[in-house]
Amino acid sequence: MRIAFQHYLLDADGALYHLPNAAFDRLLTDPVQHRLPRFAGQCVRCAAIAVALVNGEPIAVERSWFSIMTFKENGALVAPILDRHIRARAELALSLEPPTRGKVVEDAERQFLARGGEWSPPASISRRIEQTALGRLKCPRV
Repeated sequence: MRIAFQHYLLDADGALYHLPNAAFDRLLTDPVQHRLPRFAGQCVRCAAIAVALVNGEPIAVERSWFSIMTFKENGALVAPILDRHIRARAELALSLEPPTRGKVVEDAERQFLARGGEWSPPASISRRIEQTALGRLKCPRV
């Protein structure tokens, strides 16, 4: 058994698009040359899906992550390290200090920002994404 990772984008109208891993890598590594004009200037819901494969065939969704991807006005992906939501999540994850009385407001602000970079799909959208990841439904690629 192997695990494959798939990425999907959900636009404001609820249309689902498959973002191949190679395209996702190009968006991350060379945003000047590789852009998605369809999502220019938007914050787009993203689903990352880990699928179990047997003999190359998807058999089960092992795990799902849901986040927000931010695109610049020219369609370039905002680098994750520059995305304020992702930075807030990283800062929270890497924080080794126990909370102190004076930092309560600062920590709450970081937690609020971190949650802003995530989303929870309704059951119907979650099922549609899972069925697509398992090859039972089709969606266009970007």
